[in-house]
Amino acid sequence: MIDNVYSRQLPSLELLIPQSVAIVGCGGVGAWAGIFTAMSGIKEIYLFDSDIIEESNLNRLPYTFYEIGEKKTDALRDSIKRIRPSCIVHCFENIGKITLSILLSNRVEAVLACTDNLKSQIMLHNYCKKEDIRFVRAGYDGNHITLLNHIPSWIGKKDTEGGYTITPSWVVPSSIIGSLAVYSLCKKRLKLTGLLDNIMVFEDKESERIEDNDDFNNRVYHNPNSLYGYSQRRRRSRR
Repeated sequence: MIDNVYSRQLPSLELLIPQSVAIVGCGGVGAWAGIFTAMSGIKEIYLFDSDIIEESNLNRLPYTFYEIGEKKTDALRDSIKRIRPSCIVHCFENIGKITLSILLSNRVEAVLACTDNLKSQIMLHNYCKKEDIRFVRAGYDGNHITLLNHIPSWIGKKDTEGGYTITPSWVVPSSIIGSLAVYSLCKKRLKLTGLLDNIMVFEDKESERIEDNDDFNNRVYHNPNSLYGYSQRRRRSRR
């Protein structure tokens, strides 16, 4: 049965599906990332979050009013098990030295940092770098989405201070960045082709706004510092 589920994504797409992934932060981005990892065929998922579902979360999380008050990890685990009953899901409230040692002992292949806490992101990045585990940092603020495999060098101590902050959020950016985070685990390159009015290209120290206001109707955008390994931006003119 499970072979039939994935018959259309193999082998032509040449996907490299990890066996196990940790998702730290199961809010707007992490919830969608968890679902997409399970649907992609990742067999074992580790979820980390200490929050519960609130009514204000329902504009971007794939849950119902009946799940208000549940732990985000439990609700996401239940959703994953409904979609892929064979998927093994582990739930933890916090990420720390003990839980990091669990990831190491089980040789988790990748960590998705979907938390909005920079201090924990830096801790995860340093851990992954030391243990040679793939690291992906995914997040958004309103319509501003970020997907990186490192912590930008311009982030200083003051940026790591403080905890949770309320930011503008809705379902489309959170699901987009969640899906792209999973895409980055399974494919090394992403190609965008077509007419797009505005694209934010996130680089190591800055972001560049590209406005499509000329005679070109077909573009391919390359981010030299993205997860996908592109080295240049190419425009393809209209025939």
